[in-house]
Amino acid sequence: MIQHQLGLIPSIVRKEDKGEYIQSLVDSRENDDSTIAQDTMLRHHVANLNHRVSQYQEADTVNSQFDTVNDTVNSRNDTVKELKEGLKRIYMAIRENPDITHSELMNIFNISESTAKRATRELKKLGFIKRDGSDKTGKWQILK
Repeated sequence: MIQHQLGLIPSIVRKEDKGEYIQSLVDSRENDDSTIAQDTMLRHHVANLNHRVSQYQEADTVNSQFDTVNDTVNSRNDTVKELKEGLKRIYMAIRENPDITHSELMNIFNISESTAKRATRELKKLGFIKRDGSDKTGKWQILK
């Protein structure tokens, strides 16, 4: 509420920083200077944004092994040129790990189970992969 009154973007104050936050409010009130609290809230807001950016970058590097954008012209990805980017990424994940499950694909690419199953069904239909064995204990066979 105070952040709103001061015209600041609401920011989350972490539990370990609440003491500093409360002290800045007390200091602002005692000194009749709202910039003390504003500076503290802004610092926490910037820290939260930096934390979110680093989380995003970490998540992005996890998927970089399946990123086909910067692959060379003569790479093994040439066989999948005609696939849409989403299917290409899933195909490359399966190619890297033939034991991969739909659940693992969901986690890697942050997609739903139905999207993962739809992608593998499309790759099977196009003749890129085939499933050997059961869904639980089987593995993917690469055909192209």
